[in-house]
Amino acid sequence: MGILIHAYQKGTLINGPIKLPTVEVKDKAPTYIKYMNLWEQEHPGYIDKYVKDRFNNPVDRDEYIGRINEEAWKKKLRDEVVGEVAKKALLYQWFNPQDKDEKAQAELLFKEKFGTSPHRYMYDNNPGYRRYFNEKIKNASSVINYPITDIRRMVNPNNDYEYPNLIGKTKVAMTDFSNNLISYFLPIPLIDNMGKIPGLSKAFKSLLGKETVNASEKIINREPVIENGSEEIIRNATRSQNKKWELEELPGLHIRSTMTENPKGLHTMVSKNGEINVKQALNRIKKDEGPKKYALIKDLFKDSPEKMDYNEFRKTIQKGLIPLNKKATKEYADYGVNNIGINADEISNNETILLSNKEKLGGGSGAHFGDNATLGHIRVLKTKTEPNVLHAIEIQSDAFEGTNKIMPKSLEKALKNLKTMEEILEKQKEITKQAVQQANGSWKYPDGTLVSNHVYQTDRIDQEHLNAIKRIEIENFLQKKLLEKNFPERYLQEFVNYASKEKGIDKVRIPTSETAAKIQGFKKSYSNPNKYSDYSPEHKTILKRYDNQLKMIKKLFGKNPNIVTDNKGNTWYEFDIPKKFKEGKGEIKAFGALPPILGTVVYNTLYGKQK
Repeated sequence: MGILIHAYQKGTLINGPIKLPTVEVKDKAPTYIKYMNLWEQEHPGYIDKYVKDRFNNPVDRDEYIGRINEEAWKKKLRDEVVGEVAKKALLYQWFNPQDKDEKAQAELLFKEKFGTSPHRYMYDNNPGYRRYFNEKIKNASSVINYPITDIRRMVNPNNDYEYPNLIGKTKVAMTDFSNNLISYFLPIPLIDNMGKIPGLSKAFKSLLGKETVNASEKIINREPVIENGSEEIIRNATRSQNKKWELEELPGLHIRSTMTENPKGLHTMVSKNGEINVKQALNRIKKDEGPKKYALIKDLFKDSPEKMDYNEFRKTIQKGLIPLNKKATKEYADYGVNNIGINADEISNNETILLSNKEKLGGGSGAHFGDNATLGHIRVLKTKTEPNVLHAIEIQSDAFEGTNKIMPKSLEKALKNLKTMEEILEKQKEITKQAVQQANGSWKYPDGTLVSNHVYQTDRIDQEHLNAIKRIEIENFLQKKLLEKNFPERYLQEFVNYASKEKGIDKVRIPTSETAAKIQGFKKSYSNPNKYSDYSPEHKTILKRYDNQLKMIKKLFGKNPNIVTDNKGNTWYEFDIPKKFKEGKGEIKAFGALPPILGTVVYNTLYGKQK
């Protein structure tokens, strides 16, 4: 009995789906592990050849970048094939259970490895299976003229076997009914030569057990399944099925198009059953948010069905957006506070929140805090006299502005930097090999330089670490570039979200440019030939951001802030924490829009378009 396995390969190296070699399973009682072992035995060297061909023939930007870390990229390629073999092996076991545990085992392992059920995977990815199954369900379960107690009237068997409102034997019956109805009408177009799968045969009945068989036969024979308390179960099931689709509250990162309060958002394209056309939605993102956001989002849906639940669509985008990790420290927390007349004994809480994500966005600036992954910081303050107000006395990014800025202007520049760093690392490795240890434990390099054992041991490791961080930056360069250009918006939202989790806080304040200048200690200096005093160009750039806070707060949170003066004479922009944030449902717009010219340059640089 054989099974044909398919794997999907990206790019032009192999056109369309590739056919993995066929395996004949002759064991009387095969399992998915036996299947995989047989496949590997009968096709030695296939996986190595696949990895070699893919590695040597990159077809797009992601693959060119991925090759920088050769070991990780080859592992990813190897996992692709092994994953496809495992997927088809589990499907084989699921469709061909040889004992009472194998079907359940395949179901559980498939969900664990691939995040969905075998049925859901087949239903979403094989049109023939989907059409055939829908037709059989339609013929087997009609809502017309069914008794109120007939479960088929109330529960759609195509709900991935998940009936939260059913319990006990009724749930088992419905689950097995849906599950085995699929098997009952096999073979399926995608799986060739599977052999006869038992329906309600002796083998099938022995597999299910007496209780489930009785309930299943009643369902198939259009008889009501009645158990103790079943009336309430049926009412709950009815309410569940008749419940109107609703847009879920999804706190966290979004693009503008998926935010619920955007009047022109993608939610305006959702059908009554909650589905959205994926291609149309992506085109709308491209139109409304530009090519760089589209480039960022489109790859998340390369294997998606034509239509999908809009809540799942938004969750998919959320998974692709990189969050910022927050770490609290006391470093510089009270810097400049005395400049605005606040003494230490008047403060109930103050700290600095460091923002970073070394694992996804790479390096930042260690100019102030020593952590070279820091992408920005927010210094917060709460006074004893106003315990319900949290002040952001500074929102800043050394990594993205000023003299400590670390972000390359383009991907080409970043790749060039990495190439130089890799050359340095290779030279360090060569020097290390040729170094000779001295009697006192130090090391002598070929040019005569003496270094301590500590330097000898750490120099190469430090360089490898720096190179790894640079590779991460390149891998997610577009997200980091978008963050760089819009960090004031993002960090303001992160501050409001942070404040919403502080007990007793219901208002936040942002300094005006005048108060920010006091905190920073900026002074106007006499300037020739203009004959007037002013801040330096660098200081003016920083203060302009605080002038822009008025419009930014209105844009992000929908209300103009109040301009208030505290008891020390300092002016602030003050506003209430939005209700959604207080309820833990706040949506954060991950990125704003790049200026049109810059956005085009970034897109062209990343994706090779004509400049």
